[in-house]
Amino acid sequence: MNIQLNNRSIKIDKVCDNIVSQAHGLMFSKKKTALFIFKTPRSITIHTWFMFYPIDLFFLDEQKNIIEVKKNMKPFSIYQSKNKAHFLVEVPSE
Repeated sequence: MNIQLNNRSIKIDKVCDNIVSQAHGLMFSKKKTALFIFKTPRSITIHTWFMFYPIDLFFLDEQKNIIEVKKNMKPFSIYQSKNKAHFLVEVPSE
């Protein structure tokens, strides 16, 4: 699956659409991308425990518009979105 973000095509390696896959996310993985799908918009808390590379976070509304970006989130850190989002895309930082 591919999605478009900022005129860039992103290949999605993992879709996290339930509580188990969302809790696991990209932990213990090599560089991959993930799409998180939430049933209702919410403030999202992300941790990068047991991740060994920095990631960029793109928070999207229900129409898949970018509403917030967190660049270069380091491994073993925590971030909470400032806005309620319906989707989250995690990509390795460039």
